[in-house]
Formats: sequence, structure tokens, C-alpha cells
Amino acid sequence: MRFTAIFLSIFVIAFLLSCKDSSNSVKPNLTKSNTIEFDSLLAQKLGADEYGVNQYVMAFLKLGPKSDQDSVTAPNYNERI
Repeated sequence: MRFTAIFLSIFVIAFLLSCKDSSNSVKPNLTKSNTIEFDSLLAQKLGADEYGVNQYVMAFLKLGPKSDQDSVTAPNYNERI
């Protein structure tokens, strides 16, 4: 029960912080027809490619096999591979 209350309070705080006004964020350039113009100088400044997109890497980490090693042989595990 205590874990749930702590998790819920952290979630609520994170949600409230993400809802704050971000008036200093980058806003798109809208023309009269409400289409977004490509700003090449802004894209270059932010490190984007020719399409105006930054590249990101997503990594999925998973646990490896469980090893039943004692504390003496565990530090030498990477040397054996």
C-alpha cells in the first residue's frame, strides 16, 4: 500500500510538472494557410538532418542468463569471454 501511494504521488508530480507552460519552447512558423514552413537555419542550429528531424537511438535492455557465481569469480567473468 505504501509503495502504491509513493508511486502515485511521484506520477502526479511528474504529470503536473509536464503540464507547465513552455512559453520558451520552439514554436513552428505558421503561415496564413496554417501550414508549417521549414526553417533551415533553425534545423541546422538544432542539429537536424535535411528533413528537419533529429536522429535518436532507442535501446531495449534485457536481463541475461542467470549466473550462479560466487563473489570471488564474478569480477573475473568478463575476462573469460
